[in-house]
Amino acid sequence: MTTRFKQSIRPPLFRWWGPVLILLALIRPAGAAVTIDAVYVAAIGNGLNPTDPAWSQATATTVALDSVIGPTGVPQLLPTAQWRYLQVRAIHNGNQIFFRYEWADGTNNLSVADTPLFADAVAMEIPFTVSSSIAMGNQREPVNILYWRADLVKPENLVSGGAGTVQKSPDSEALPISHSQSRTALPGSWTVIIQRPLQGTYNPPAQSGNLVTLNRGGNYRICFAQWDGAQEERNGLKMVAGSWQTLQVH
Repeated sequence: MTTRFKQSIRPPLFRWWGPVLILLALIRPAGAAVTIDAVYVAAIGNGLNPTDPAWSQATATTVALDSVIGPTGVPQLLPTAQWRYLQVRAIHNGNQIFFRYEWADGTNNLSVADTPLFADAVAMEIPFTVSSSIAMGNQREPVNILYWRADLVKPENLVSGGAGTVQKSPDSEALPISHSQSRTALPGSWTVIIQRPLQGTYNPPAQSGNLVTLNRGGNYRICFAQWDGAQEERNGLKMVAGSWQTLQVH
């Protein structure tokens, strides 16, 4: 596999927070892991349009974002009242797959500038191997991340080999990834749809890119993160699902 990310010098704290996250998931109650069904729909008119009839065949699955990654980099399980919730749907036509994310957000943060201006964002992480760490992977077993931010022209394809190594994949700009984004009126919510091909660029030995291939009939571990710009969340400061979820491609 040609996962091209730069190694970085990380303080000791960032070397052990991944195992801490796994340990915490085992010893304390958190949001229940769920399965997201990517439903096959032969005729998808415009999957980037949330009103397309194809979306009526997809079931909304609620993912609990139960943990926060703070300035120290250590994950902290929040009280249930402070959890956020991400609704996820997925459809595909055997060639293209569409991921639809919806979440409540009372503020519309569209730009990034000098502090304290930060944009809203959401990301989905898929590991390259079944043993990759949920905490952004590690240098031998990295993860693939699809990252949307409200100010970006298109979502970015990222690769990470552990905390502090996240970077845009060299194939990100060339990949046929597109999206739509919209907001509702008060109290406010985001709807973001990301389209990508089922066939990725990471398919050894023939291909060596950094977009995981999703096969029909396959089950994949996935995880989600969300940033609220109004809360000055950016980079490693974010809300996450504290355990792996499952994507089932029908």
